[in-house]
Amino acid sequence: MGLVIWAEIPLVNFMSLTEEFSNNTEKQLTEMIKQNYNHPSIVTWGLQNEFGGRGYYTPDNSGSREDQYAAATELIKRLATTAEELDPNRPTTHAIQGNSSRDPEYKEILDRHLAWNENAGVDIASFNTYFGWYYNKAGDLAQYLDTLHEENPNVPLGISEYGGGANPYQHDVIDEDFINNWNKEEKLSSRGPIQPEEYQNYLHESAWSIISERPWLWATHVWNMFDFGVSGKNEASTPGINTKGLVSHDRQTKKDAFYFYKSQWNKEDQFVHITSKRFSEREDSITPVKVYSNLEEVTLTVNGIDYGKGTVQQPGLFIWESVELKESGNEVIATAEKEDGTNATDTVTTWEVTE
Repeated sequence: MGLVIWAEIPLVNFMSLTEEFSNNTEKQLTEMIKQNYNHPSIVTWGLQNEFGGRGYYTPDNSGSREDQYAAATELIKRLATTAEELDPNRPTTHAIQGNSSRDPEYKEILDRHLAWNENAGVDIASFNTYFGWYYNKAGDLAQYLDTLHEENPNVPLGISEYGGGANPYQHDVIDEDFINNWNKEEKLSSRGPIQPEEYQNYLHESAWSIISERPWLWATHVWNMFDFGVSGKNEASTPGINTKGLVSHDRQTKKDAFYFYKSQWNKEDQFVHITSKRFSEREDSITPVKVYSNLEEVTLTVNGIDYGKGTVQQPGLFIWESVELKESGNEVIATAEKEDGTNATDTVTTWEVTE
C-alpha cells in the first residue's frame, strides 16, 4: 500500500529515576520489535519523543540536571543497544523537540540530545518543529535546518513533526499584518480561540517549500493526518481537539492543506481545488484567489470574466491577486486541461461580500 512506518515506544517527555522504569521501558521496546520484526513496512524503531525537551527529565525536576541527563543517556544507550541486538538491519531514531525560540537555553538541550547520536548509539535523528505556529516565523525553518546540517554532518537529520492547526470553519486573509501579529495576542495564537484555515495553508506551503529544497533530510512527517482528541486542548473553539490534522476529527472534511499535499504527491488523480471555499462571507470585494492543482496550468473565470492563467507561487499553487466579487451570486470556476484532453474543474458559488 506504500505505507512506511516509524514504530515507537511511549517514552515521552519524562522518566522516573528508578530501575523499574528503565526495565519497563526496555521491555516495551523488546516486545515492539519482536512483535513487528517481520512487518515489511517498518523502516525505523523510535526510542523517544521530546524526552527532556523542557531541559529536565523527571516530572518534578528532582535531582540535579546533570544527574538527570546522565540517567537519561544511560537509558537511551540501553535502548539503542537492545534494538541493535534484536534487529541489526533497521536503524533507531528519536524525535527531538525542535523549539529554537528558547536560545541559548534550548541550544544546550538540543546539543545534549543530538549527542545521543554520537555517544549512545542512536542511528538517525528528527525534530518536532513548529515554526510560525508555536514560535518564530515560518521561514525561520530554513536557517534552523541548515545550521543543524552544518553542525552535525555525520547525523542523518529529518523532521518528525511539522504543521499547525486549523478550524475549517474559521477564515481570514493571511497578509503580513496577520503573520506578524500571530501569537502576539490571545485571540490569534496557537492556543487561542481562532485558527483560520488559511493560516494552516500558509504554514504548510512555507514548510514544504523549504523541505523540498533540502534533499538531505532522511524523512519528513506532516503532523497530522487527522484532527485527534486531547483532553487538555481548548483552542480554535473546538475543546478537546488537536486541530493540526489535514482532515477533520470525524474524517468527513478535508481541509485545504490536504489538497496542497495532493498537488505535490498525487500525480495520477489530476484535479484542481479552489481554496477557502468555506470563506463565504468576505469584507472586501477585491480578493486574491488561490488554487491547488497537480496540473501545469490553471485558468480562472469569475462571473463570466476571464482572469487568465494563475501565477505559479510555488509548484502546485496558483494565485490570482485581485479578483472582483459581487455582493452575492458569484460564480468562481477554476479549470485545467488534463493529459487526456478533458478538463478538471472546481466551482464555488457561495462567496458573498458583506462590507
